[in-house]
Parts: sequence; C-alpha cells; structure tokens
Amino acid sequence: MPASDNPPFPAALRLFSVAVIIVLIVGAGLFFAPELVKPRWPWAVTPFNARFLGGFYTAEMVVMAALLVWNRWSPGRLVLVMAFIFTAIVSVASFINLGYFNFERKAPWLWFLVYLASVAVSGLFLWRAKAPPSAKGVTLNPVWRRYMPVESAILGLYGVGLLLFPLTFGSIWPWPIDAFHAQVYSAIFLAGAGRYISRLDKRAARGTAGARLGAVSGWPACRPWPRYHRRCSAPDRLDGDRDIVLARPFRLDRHQRRLQTLRRLPVFSLAIGIGCGDGWIFR
Repeated sequence: MPASDNPPFPAALRLFSVAVIIVLIVGAGLFFAPELVKPRWPWAVTPFNARFLGGFYTAEMVVMAALLVWNRWSPGRLVLVMAFIFTAIVSVASFINLGYFNFERKAPWLWFLVYLASVAVSGLFLWRAKAPPSAKGVTLNPVWRRYMPVESAILGLYGVGLLLFPLTFGSIWPWPIDAFHAQVYSAIFLAGAGRYISRLDKRAARGTAGARLGAVSGWPACRPWPRYHRRCSAPDRLDGDRDIVLARPFRLDRHQRRLQTLRRLPVFSLAIGIGCGDGWIFR
C-alpha cells in the first residue's frame, strides 16, 4: 500500500495511545486480579461483571497495542471509530447514573477525566483523518458481504435497546445486571455496529464485522483469514482497514516477529496490570 494512501500516525496520537494502554492495563486487572482492582474501581461491581469488564478491557488493550505496532491510519480509523463511540456512550451512561459514584474518592474523577479526554482526542483525530482515501484492493465474497450488515444491525439494535430501555433489554442478558451496567454494555455492541454505519470510507465499511467481533468478544475473528491469506499477496491488494486487520496476520514472512510480540501482550498486561492496580490511582 503506498505510504501516501496509508500514512503513519501523528506523534501526538501515538503518545495518547500509550496513555490509553496504561489505563486499560488497570481495567484488565478486573479479569486477572479482581480482588486487587475491585476495591479501587470507580463503582461497586459484582464478581461476574468485574470479570466481564476486565475481559473486554484486556481485548481493547491488545487492539490498541497492535495499533501502535502497525502505526498506520489503516486500520487506525477502524479502532478510532469504535473507541470514539464506546467512550462517548460510556460517558453518557456515567453522567446518567452519577449515583453509582462516590466523588469523595479520586477514582470517579479520574474515570470521567479519562473518558471525556478519550472522546475529545479520538473525535479530533477522526475529523482530521476523514480526507485520506482507502487503498484499493480485493473485496469480500457476496456471502460475507450479505452477512455482515445483518450482524451489524443485530448488534446495533440490541445496543440501542440496552441504552434506551436498559431494564427491558437487560432482562434478557445472560446474567442479572442493573440499568447502569446495561447502558455501559450497550457501548460494546454500538461500537461494533457503529463502524459499519459510520462509513468513513466505503471500502473499509463493507467488511469490518469480523474484526469488530474479535474486539467485542475478545477472541480472534479468524473465519475470513485463510481466504485472505490466499488472495492477498501484496500490499497494494489490501482493502483499507478491513483487509489490513484480516490479511496481515497471515503474511508470516514479513510479520512473524510482530505476531510473536502480540502473543506476549496478555502476559505483559497481567504483570503490569497487577503492579498498576495496586498503585495510588484508585485508592
């Protein structure tokens, strides 16, 4: 892919991404060390909700770390769109449910500061990045192209339901949740669906559901990858955000070292998360 079509990140965005990863390490502690992080979390969480939130933050941390490794607008815009939607909705849900926060502690103040800053920064860089075109390349086969809008619609409708009618739609959640957690969890579904709806570039918007599902559920969306391994043999055949995410892991001749680094990230997050979770931030 020509550098002009896929420029590297600005230094300011890379610096902000590092700060986000540090914060996400603390969130990942809810999964790896809940007994350590739960007392320092901005609001009270039950054991299962703590693990669920921790699992999501761990997946998000790995995605952000991969973004720093790739250091390109594609798939950077994909992640930024989801980050903007997620942080904006969680911020709104937090303002609606201020009663869950004890503002005599510093943790709630830091929570709002981090999320509002994330909304502002991701929105600013998305606005600046709206002009660069998507690289030309292959497209998904018709079956996947028909399936992915359906998946996006399902994610989006359920996310809207959790946000606007949290008690009603939260009643069909796999385990009991209150209205606040239902609205927070709606951000996960809406972030996944919002990348298709946003259509910042037409090519990248057509086939991102596999990558979104991996970010939402925390497991690699590997179903389309073997096909892309066979079809994408050169950078100029990649198709914007979607194909960078799906095809690049299989180009082992160029990215084996990168993959080895990414495989170690969960171990690093566990070690650093335990250390940071016991720090002064959430005391």
